[in-house]
Amino acid sequence: MTRLFAFSLVLALASTACLPQPQGMDAEGRSVNVSVGGSGTAGQSASGQTQTLPDVFAPETELLRMEREFSVLGIDGVYEHFSEVLLADGQGEFRLDVVGWATGNTTNRWAPSGETIATYERRQRYLVRYRDLHLGLTEDVVANYSFHLSPQAVSIAGRLCHQYSFHSRNGFGDLTLLVDQDTSLLMGWTLFNPDGVEVMKSEVTALDFAPDLSGVVWSEPTVAQDPFQSPGDETTLGFAPLQIHYTPPGFQELHEKMLLTEALFQDIPNIHLTAFSDGLRTLFVAQQAPVGPPSGNTLPGDRVHFARESAIGGIRVIDGEIRQQPVFVVGALPSNELVGVFGSIDQ
Repeated sequence: MTRLFAFSLVLALASTACLPQPQGMDAEGRSVNVSVGGSGTAGQSASGQTQTLPDVFAPETELLRMEREFSVLGIDGVYEHFSEVLLADGQGEFRLDVVGWATGNTTNRWAPSGETIATYERRQRYLVRYRDLHLGLTEDVVANYSFHLSPQAVSIAGRLCHQYSFHSRNGFGDLTLLVDQDTSLLMGWTLFNPDGVEVMKSEVTALDFAPDLSGVVWSEPTVAQDPFQSPGDETTLGFAPLQIHYTPPGFQELHEKMLLTEALFQDIPNIHLTAFSDGLRTLFVAQQAPVGPPSGNTLPGDRVHFARESAIGGIRVIDGEIRQQPVFVVGALPSNELVGVFGSIDQ
């Protein structure tokens, strides 16, 4: 199995296992202990000033059919555009499909290839849960971001929206959220890199709160995934994960998970995932079993066999081998932070 395929598998299977999950759900299926519902959630800023986070309902938690445009800055500096359709039943079920595609500065959209459609089918849970922005725990957001409400409303898909801007206190780049004034539904978002360049954007183009959902095949996790606890679960996982000794400022661990891929793909080792969040951005570290038998003459300085970096839009990846064990560090963060995380593993 090539490393590219291994990373593609990590993204395709990440889904709900590794990346942003609501911290809890209320009786209506909405996130609790985060900035949703009611009249907003207050917290203390770094200066001690009380701030109130906006009410935001994630689209996948509501009953709706949503058409939207997603754009991402490619490695060649050209934007790639995807026309998407999100369906959700308001009870936790959802699916995401791609219906159009284009590159560059054009309003035209072409039918996506069969490969692109299949990729969306495999990765839809990852795209909704991880790629799309979500507000996390109030204390994390307030500690790591300053934010303000624009005095002017924005019209999105014929609906008036508040525009909130979030500035990273740690220099990781700004974000904006567009929130429906009447329903508090998230209608759009933009992610900027530390240099202020727009690297990813999503915006609703059409919305139906009473869709016909008959015959919809909802998204499902591809493989079994369970919480990981040590000691004890190393036997089930098939290896002992390496320890992570550094995380970027403001990032707290969300959870550890096991993706038991071997039960479905016999030639693909199980995956261990650790997820971290600063309230808006998410970082995860994926590990697999060592490739080949342990080397008997490995010196401490030889623990990293190789490492390389790749990026698309605001998402960067450091992948390599530590103690012959494949490791992937992924997040919408500056390169030096991801390198720091990778370099701290098993030190």
